[in-house]
Amino acid sequence: MVHCRREFLASVARSMSAAGVLVGSRNAYGQTDNGARVAEIVSLRGDARSVGEQFGRLNAEDIRKHTAHMIDHWRKRGLSDDELVARSRPFHRFAEKFAPAWLDEIEACSNAAGVLPEDFLAYQTGKYRSLFFAHECTSFAAVGAATEDGAAIFHKNRDNYARDQSAYKKKIIDSSNSAGYYAIGDTSDVGVMMMVNEHGLAGSADMGGLPEDRPKGDGVMNPHILRLIAERAERCEDALEIIQQTVRDGWYAGGKSSGTHWLFADRHGKALRVAHNSHEEQHWFYEDDVVFLARGKTEGAGLAREKMGHITVRDINAAASHPDICNCGSISALTVRIDPESPADLSGVWVALPAWSPYVPLYPMAQGVPRAVLDGTWFRKGYQMLSQHSGTKSGGVAFSETYRQWRSTVQEEIYSDDEKVTRQIRTAYDDGSKDLAQRIANDALTRDLDKAMAFPAGVPAS
Repeated sequence: MVHCRREFLASVARSMSAAGVLVGSRNAYGQTDNGARVAEIVSLRGDARSVGEQFGRLNAEDIRKHTAHMIDHWRKRGLSDDELVARSRPFHRFAEKFAPAWLDEIEACSNAAGVLPEDFLAYQTGKYRSLFFAHECTSFAAVGAATEDGAAIFHKNRDNYARDQSAYKKKIIDSSNSAGYYAIGDTSDVGVMMMVNEHGLAGSADMGGLPEDRPKGDGVMNPHILRLIAERAERCEDALEIIQQTVRDGWYAGGKSSGTHWLFADRHGKALRVAHNSHEEQHWFYEDDVVFLARGKTEGAGLAREKMGHITVRDINAAASHPDICNCGSISALTVRIDPESPADLSGVWVALPAWSPYVPLYPMAQGVPRAVLDGTWFRKGYQMLSQHSGTKSGGVAFSETYRQWRSTVQEEIYSDDEKVTRQIRTAYDDGSKDLAQRIANDALTRDLDKAMAFPAGVPAS
C-alpha cells in the first residue's frame, strides 16, 4: 500500500512538472524557481506592518478612493477633522487593549496606499454606520447529522453596497499568537464580514439583531469584533464569550435601529446564533440541524433542507445561488466545509466574487490566494459581466440564459477538478508530503480562477 501511494505521489509530481506547473518554491511575485511567470499568489502572512504594507500596496487605489469618499461625506454632514479623530478614539482604545497589532497594520497600510493614517483609522472606525443596505445578508449553516459526512458546512451571502470585494488568507505573527484565517471584506477594509480560522471556527456578522432602543453612536462595529473572534476563538462558546464581553463592557457601538445577528459553526459540529443590541444579548446553540439567519422559508432554503442528512458543499452553494437568496446586491459569498480533524490544512474554502459568479476553492494547503481574488479584479469583472448578461424582472435581476448555462457548466468543471485535487492533496498530506500537497493546491488555485473569470459574451436578458 505504501509503495502504491509513493508511486501515485511521484506520478503527480512528474505530471505537474511536464505540464510546466510549479514544482519548486514560489515567491511573492509568482515566479517559479526556473523563472517562468505564473499567476501571482499572495499570502498576507508576517508581522503586522509587513501585512499592512502589502495589502495597502496591492489595494492602494481603492483605499484612497473609498477613504476620500467617506470622509468627504462626513465633512458635508458637518464633522470637522478634529471630530473625526475624536470619534475614532473608542476603536483605538479597543485595539490597544485587545489587538495592538491592528494599529501597526492600519498605519502601514495607509502609508503604503498614500492615505493619512488618522483618516484611514477614522474610515475603519465609522464606515459601516452610514451605508445603505438594500438587502439583508443571508447566513446559514448545516451541522452534525444534517450533512453527508458530519462535517459542519457554513455559508454567507453578503448583500451590501457594491464596493469592491476582497478574499484573502491572513496570519499576523505577533506575541498574542493570533490565529490565521480566511476572510472576505471590502478591498479597503481590515475588518471582516465572514471568516473561517485555522481552528475550524467559521462565522459571520449580519444585520437584524435585537431592536436598538438605546443607540450608543460610538464604539466598535461588528467587522472588527468578528476579526477579534477570528484571531482569538476556537469554538462557538469562545465566540459567544467575546461578543458578551463587548456588549457587557460597552465596546459594541450598535446600530441606529437594530444590533447584530451572528452565526457561527465549528469543527465540533455545533452552530451558534447570537442576537443582541448595545445592552442585551440572546443566543441559541444547534446540533444536527440546518440554521438560517434570514430567508429560511424561501425556495432557495428548501434546496438545502430537502437534502437533510446528506447536505454537501454543492447543495449549500446551489441554495445560495438561488434567486431567492442571490441577487444583484449579493456582492460576495463564502462557503466552508470545516474538516473536523485538520481544519487548518484540509477544510474546504469556497468563494464567489460577486456571489453570482461560479464558486472557486481556496485550498488551505496553498500558500495564499490568487492576487485577482484579493485586489478586487475578479469582483470588478463580475460586475462588468452583470451589465451584459442581466435584466430586471419584478424589481429583481434575471440573468441571461447564456450566462446561466455557462455558469452551470463551469461550476461542474470546477467541482470535478476539486474532487481530483482534494484526493491528491489528501494523499500527499497523509503520506507526509506537505510540500507536494502545497504545490498541487497552488496550481489548482489559478486554474479554477481562470475558468471562473472567463465570462461569456452575450446579450442581456429580456
